[in-house]
Amino acid sequence: MVLVGDINVDDAVSQASTALRDWTSLTTAKQLTSLPVITGGPLLLVSNEDAQDSQIRLSAQAVGRTHPKYPAVVLANLVLGGYFASRLTANLYGAGKPHTYHANSYIELHADTGSVVVEIDAALEATAEVLNETRYDWPGCSTSHPTMPKWRPHGNTHWAPCTSRRRHKRALPDNW
Repeated sequence: MVLVGDINVDDAVSQASTALRDWTSLTTAKQLTSLPVITGGPLLLVSNEDAQDSQIRLSAQAVGRTHPKYPAVVLANLVLGGYFASRLTANLYGAGKPHTYHANSYIELHADTGSVVVEIDAALEATAEVLNETRYDWPGCSTSHPTMPKWRPHGNTHWAPCTSRRRHKRALPDNW
């Protein structure tokens, strides 16, 4: 539940509790099962002669929400492909670039692990170039880290949700 506006938190919690108190279920929540380890394999291309565009979906193993590296993975995902100012978007959109309709990445969480998923929709004639650009750029991210100027705008905006307020009064230092 997200509440926005000039509200009294205690009143909002009380009203939400009252409104939802009869919202019950006869069954208990089921624990998610763990996914098998993603080992990768050959890239599969499925052709549809009538298609006007292509859909590219790539995935890889990621850590789960309770892993100590999870906050870093969330921030890295945002910088690399998680929103409109990401590295993926910058590399696939713009003048002289192949026609890309949609490009982003996200972390899909499961019981104790996760996967990072990259989604790209592109013009059919641009499929090979878009796929090559993406496959060339992303593996290099683990060896060619972004510079501080590239991280700074992302970090100040997005780091706070990944940290615990009890442990950190401020998510990043002022000079970051």
